[in-house]
Amino acid sequence: METIHVLVKLELQDYQHFYRLSNEKWLYGFYGFFLSAIIGNIMVDDISGIAYILLILAMLECYKRINIKKQFKSNQLDQKEVVYEITSDGIEVTSVDGSSKSNVKWDELFGVKRNKNMIFFMTGRASGLIIPKRLLTTLQVSRLEGLIKDHLSINAFIKTNFFKYGAIGVLLNLTTVILSTALNISQQRLSDGYSMRHSIVNLVQLILMILTFGSGITFVIQCFRWLYGSILPKHRIKFSHVLIALLAFICMIVVIGVADYYIYQAWQLHKS
Repeated sequence: METIHVLVKLELQDYQHFYRLSNEKWLYGFYGFFLSAIIGNIMVDDISGIAYILLILAMLECYKRINIKKQFKSNQLDQKEVVYEITSDGIEVTSVDGSSKSNVKWDELFGVKRNKNMIFFMTGRASGLIIPKRLLTTLQVSRLEGLIKDHLSINAFIKTNFFKYGAIGVLLNLTTVILSTALNISQQRLSDGYSMRHSIVNLVQLILMILTFGSGITFVIQCFRWLYGSILPKHRIKFSHVLIALLAFICMIVVIGVADYYIYQAWQLHKS
């Protein structure tokens, strides 16, 4: 029986790589949001806006590094030296000091994530076993990936879609820009003599349209997730999630329809 032995002691750099790997969705959305914001400021030739965004990014990066360092220092369990024995039966984890021992079967794994720095065996969405690739030889990496494919499937490696979550970040930025523009237009109309009621009505209409669009996008995403789960059962979501997203989308369509009807009736009455 093929066995791969790995002695693991995590360092700060491993914790940093793990943070990036386990938070890819948020990071890609974050990149999409700020990249689209920078491009938008370049298009309108707003140098001060670009400088402000870059300053925020630098502050967030510093905060992230300080926070990761604090978490690493406070978590003594993750800094213990452990031995991983990976076989066709699963993964056995034994601490060098003999204080703990555990076994994880292949069918108990949620999935596997990897990048150029580490392999992350997921026992849950944000928990699992970390093996830095710096502790493995090229041959061990190849054998380990072969074991994963043999016992989980060729699709066991979970990949985060950069374009999907980057696009979500771009949409959030566009929503922020639209709302900001709507507020500016409302303020301008008030200064031009329009009534407060008229400006508020326009703003409410715009917000309802954004919410309807968002609920429609959510419904489409849930449909794709459900279909994806039919191919990979480990990642299946309940069909009730799809129905809830559909009902939310229908409700928003009804709300915006009723709102438009009453606004139209009020406009007709005011016109007459």
